[in-house]
Amino acid sequence: MDLSNIVPTSDEIVVTLKYPGTDKVLDNDDGTPMTITLYAPHTKEYKAGIYEQANKRIKDQQKEFTIQDWEESTTELLIKAIKDWDITFGGKKPKLTPAKAKEVFNSKAGFWIAEQVQEKVNSFEAFTPA
Repeated sequence: MDLSNIVPTSDEIVVTLKYPGTDKVLDNDDGTPMTITLYAPHTKEYKAGIYEQANKRIKDQQKEFTIQDWEESTTELLIKAIKDWDITFGGKKPKLTPAKAKEVFNSKAGFWIAEQVQEKVNSFEAFTPA
């Protein structure tokens, strides 16, 4: 086996949103499934978000880091990791922008969306077995 051949099979994570607590896929009005595509944790885009968060913590190290700070930091990282989405929110299919993503994730629906996205990131398997 050659170590140089062990590379990730994908640089993206596609999250298909499901109705909370079920396996029922949520569909847009046009019948397509609602999806959020993120950069995988090994990509430069995802790492840039991690580095930004770490540098912010270093800069603010004299400030106590609260659970609220942790939650905000986690949400910000997920938002920065979003590459694309196909969702319906507020009766529209909004264009992905950092501001719109923050609005969605901080809405009443946001907690379960963030949970599904984070769960998929945590279980992402970048490699196929040899």
